[in-house]
Amino acid sequence: TVIDRFPGTHASCSLLANLVFNKYHMNTPVYREMVRLLNNKMNVSRNTVYNWFVKGSEQLKKVLPVLKNLLLAKNSVVHCDETWCRVKVNGTYGKKYIRGMVNEEAKIAVYFYDDGSRGRKVLRDFLGDNKIAALQSDGFNVYMYLDNELIDIDHLCCLAHARAKFQ
Repeated sequence: TVIDRFPGTHASCSLLANLVFNKYHMNTPVYREMVRLLNNKMNVSRNTVYNWFVKGSEQLKKVLPVLKNLLLAKNSVVHCDETWCRVKVNGTYGKKYIRGMVNEEAKIAVYFYDDGSRGRKVLRDFLGDNKIAALQSDGFNVYMYLDNELIDIDHLCCLAHARAKFQ
């Protein structure tokens, strides 16, 4: 079934995606988005826009477990890496980490953030009891320590990261 708008709203998928991208990635205040909507003959209140965000996140929460199951399918090879990002916490910016995992065979990528932690527990909790065949990663020690915990999962080292050590 194709959803052309979110249930209980007048927002289409593309409109909501645009609003969320502008608000959370481009740091555009909602009042500026409201001006844009007004210029396009769409008069909505600030509360309406925020309610769309809430309803959109409720729909997204339903999709995430399905994506995770596809990502961590039995006997799959999963590639994993993390990168840092600036996150504003209590009025100040700090360096936090977001992790990305890719299953090329399933053609799926999932990014997750757990309080900006780069630790082993975050990755272990995300992997859970899934029976993937292999986890490919760089040489960061968190992945090396996982070898003791993920006994039935092969750990593959990324050759691109290994090559960088020689250059």
